[in-house]
Amino acid sequence: MNRIVFFSCFLLLLPIYTAASCIAPSFNKKIENYEIIAGNTAKISVSEGFKGSYLIFSFTAKNKSSNPIKIDKTAGLITIEANKKDAFDVRVSAENACGRVSSALFNVIIDEEE
Repeated sequence: MNRIVFFSCFLLLLPIYTAASCIAPSFNKKIENYEIIAGNTAKISVSEGFKGSYLIFSFTAKNKSSNPIKIDKTAGLITIEANKKDAFDVRVSAENACGRVSSALFNVIIDEEE
């Protein structure tokens, strides 16, 4: 009897947990624009810009191929190898386990040292 009651309570709470966990990630704070001097590598933490559980990060950017960009999908850390002068927007997306997505945009300027 106790097992049936416990299982019934679990089934009643399951939809509440699922609904709460399927809320789209929200913005915690703005991701600031970034300036880099060519010849340097920048590491930009974008995870702090989002609030949510079990987030996976991705990005899109129209940068020059001479300035490669990588992202650690679980840590939300973008690495930009700034080799040539460039300016581009980076759109970062955070997706939770339910497939809900939020995104933010920031600008990167790569300049040459004067």
